[in-house]
Amino acid sequence: MQGLRRCSNILVILCGVVFVLAGCGDNKNPDSRGASILGQYAMAVNDAVPGLHDFSVVGGTRNNEFVYIAWFDSATSASTTTGPTTYEARTPAADIKLVCTTENGETGVVSIAGKDYQLADGAFFLVSSHGGSVRVQQEQRDLSKIPTGGEALHNFAMADPTIKEFYADKATEKSP
Repeated sequence: MQGLRRCSNILVILCGVVFVLAGCGDNKNPDSRGASILGQYAMAVNDAVPGLHDFSVVGGTRNNEFVYIAWFDSATSASTTTGPTTYEARTPAADIKLVCTTENGETGVVSIAGKDYQLADGAFFLVSSHGGSVRVQQEQRDLSKIPTGGEALHNFAMADPTIKEFYADKATEKSP
């Protein structure tokens, strides 16, 4: 009887260990993908600068990590499909389309307004359509350091010299 009790205790312990180990793994879905708007911001100020005071930031994710982030100086929508993963973003007002196609979330092609960029060369994009022409600047950035939410993104932009310079340069080119 003691031998049977000891065996059942060992079996209970083994089942408990298996149960705990099964629940302790990485809970990320390996196919978890999505595209979303990280934040939008519009501030009514005199001499507002599109991209700094009025913007939309979108990003595509895979396994809860950003594949790309694009900062637009106008309202934007975002979507994703699977297959090879294809992320899309579009600015209705300026009719700028971003398409990011990647098999692994690290390499692939990002097409913005018809021009192709290699994702491996940088996954952070500044996009401006202010003044009628489309300008894109590709950057190598740690995407995990980019905040979300309109106010946080605005503060980030105002403290980031590259973002400020990119959008402020075009804003100073006023037509006569």
